[in-house]
Amino acid sequence: PASETDTLSCDPGDTTDEDGTESFTYSYAWSVDGDDPGVTDSELTGEDFDRDQEVLCTVTPSDGAEDGDAVDSNTLTIANSAPTASVSISPDSAYATDTLECSWTFSDDDGDSDASTLEWSVDGTVVGTDTTLSGVFTVADEVRCTVTAQDGTETGTSDSASITISNTPPEVIEVVLSPSEVYTNDTLSSAVETEDAEGDAISLSYE
Repeated sequence: PASETDTLSCDPGDTTDEDGTESFTYSYAWSVDGDDPGVTDSELTGEDFDRDQEVLCTVTPSDGAEDGDAVDSNTLTIANSAPTASVSISPDSAYATDTLECSWTFSDDDGDSDASTLEWSVDGTVVGTDTTLSGVFTVADEVRCTVTAQDGTETGTSDSASITISNTPPEVIEVVLSPSEVYTNDTLSSAVETEDAEGDAISLSYE
């Protein structure tokens, strides 16, 4: 089979001459769905044919003095080109509270539309098939998005991207000093309200 990404090669095969000539030259003519693309050498690139078109090559031998009979090759029907996808995840540094988005660049040499599918996994377990993912991962989890390229006719290669979930830094929400009225001999105390997205234990330093 041949697809639009291929370069077709026309091979004249064995040639004989009753005069004993052993060296020959060849001229080439191509037909794409019955039309002449104007190429006269032994190769034809995908610029001159599309999917589902029928291509054949006609070769005429010459012994230097006279041309022989033209001979047609087998006919090739151009097959579908498999699509590809290139995947990325954003944001590229993510925390447990983030919403991740999986995006990809679709490429198809036949110009077919994108019918690709995606799959999210967390530490190897499938967790979703939408373009976004949230609420199902925590610190140090490996989150992977895998996209399988599909053009509606053929499944192409799969590509994936992955990130490791980072720890969310803890926050100090509020600091309240007491007592509210202070004298030189008093001892001040600080009441601190903290928050951590993952629920980790928080230690504090004071200055």
